[in-house]
Amino acid sequence: MNCPICAGASVEMTHLKCADFDGSPLYQDIRLRTCNECHHVFNELTTEEKLGIGEYYEKESSLINMSGTTFHGDLPGSDNTLSIQRYEQVYKFLSNHISREMRILDVGCGMGGFVRFLHSNGYTNTEGVDFLESYIRFAQNEGPGTFHTASAYSLPFEDSTYDLIILDHVLEHVLNPVQVMSELKRVSRRGGLVYIGVPAASQYGDYPFFDFFWLCLREHIHHFDAAAISFLTASFNLAPVDQAIIYSQMMSGAMILPNSLSLFRNQLEKVQRDSISASQNLISKMEDYIETEAMYLEKHKRVISSLVDKKVPTYVWGIGKELFCLYANTELKYCTNLTLIDKNQVKQTSMKLDGQSILGNSILESASKDSVLIVAAVAHEDSIIKEAGQIGYKGNIITLGRT
Repeated sequence: MNCPICAGASVEMTHLKCADFDGSPLYQDIRLRTCNECHHVFNELTTEEKLGIGEYYEKESSLINMSGTTFHGDLPGSDNTLSIQRYEQVYKFLSNHISREMRILDVGCGMGGFVRFLHSNGYTNTEGVDFLESYIRFAQNEGPGTFHTASAYSLPFEDSTYDLIILDHVLEHVLNPVQVMSELKRVSRRGGLVYIGVPAASQYGDYPFFDFFWLCLREHIHHFDAAAISFLTASFNLAPVDQAIIYSQMMSGAMILPNSLSLFRNQLEKVQRDSISASQNLISKMEDYIETEAMYLEKHKRVISSLVDKKVPTYVWGIGKELFCLYANTELKYCTNLTLIDKNQVKQTSMKLDGQSILGNSILESASKDSVLIVAAVAHEDSIIKEAGQIGYKGNIITLGRT
């Protein structure tokens, strides 16, 4: 498969299977590749898998995000506590380079939280755009700010319109980063700024959280570091202005996301690309990460196999990325009386896994003393253990997070 950045030939780094909700349009096989030429790291997708991405965001991801049971986690464009904390970190990075007179566009604004955050700090000439109508309706209802429903591949704005364009945790999701960058370049004013924030893939191994978690975020099609972003943006004569790494909590302090922040200035003069060897560090880091995660997955395979052999009644609390990795790569599905638990109402009412319904946590009231509860929602281990005790759960609890 050719690289989506430079069209060079690529080779496979690893192949990992994931489960998912029944009928989910999101692809399940993770085929991670790296480019022989520019060393970009990305997931290989078939034509059918590509078509399923948009449907996944519309019919699954956005519904789950907008029906969460907490106002704490960092969700796309939310006003949740951890989202606001990350906005504050991004704003601190940007604040020395921007002014309140700027016309600003947040591309992939989600539910509009960062637009509202900027408005609250005096940047009232700020707009947001997202391709999901449900997110834009939410943003318009919450206000303030102007919001548009449109694709990042075809922005409905005139050339040279904006002084600052924000692309925060979007580029890793898109099928065609080059086309998106071309649109950002087009609507950016000469001398204007372009901010790009992505997960710092070179630090996945420093914040492992759970087996292959950063790869099991299958909506992240691309895996960048600062060098990879600079290599891409140089093609559009976007000159580096500033770079930083920040660390933010996704759902709790147990789930730390390393963020790579880059700011560029739109110019006519050609930007010299850094040595391609700069991105080779990412390859080395990813290889180390894959090796370490494979070791932890083998450990969890043994734990699950033991439960199967002993015919232990098994409950799993937290039906998400971690569970999908375990379900596809261990014998979990063969556990005795396997029961799936999640507090999210959309999951309970609309989703199944292998034909099995997802139940509320009250089912634990009747669990036997010889049962086992696996806490798959690793970010919420402490609160789940506490809540299980309050419910009266009398069995054993297995935690899978890294200490």
